[in-house]
Amino acid sequence: AVASPPDERMSLPPGLTQVDPAIAQQLAAGGGGPNGMPTQQDVAQAQQKQVEQEQMRADLLVRILSPEAKERLSRIALVKPDKAKRLEEMVIGMARSGRLQGKLDDGQLKRFLEQIEAGGGGGG
Repeated sequence: AVASPPDERMSLPPGLTQVDPAIAQQLAAGGGGPNGMPTQQDVAQAQQKQVEQEQMRADLLVRILSPEAKERLSRIALVKPDKAKRLEEMVIGMARSGRLQGKLDDGQLKRFLEQIEAGGGGGG
């Protein structure tokens, strides 16, 4: 019998700290390996998909944020990544629903941040 490697977790590409829960669930449900476990190819495809999603998200943020707002968001992400993620989701959601006209400036981003800090979160 061939000994399997000791409980190898999915290794993430540099820069990714976690696998998107939806992708992890997809891997768990549809793994093509023995016992329904994801194969290395499944993991690689999921990682590639996540990298592409993150790149699309970053590209969208560049298009909808002024340079000053993008800089502020980057600084927030260094200190409070969860808060930055919520802020990104709020801004992207508003852009996708057509509620943003033009680029979001630093002052507008600060107001959204205040909403999140006050517990508003959803964006109205």
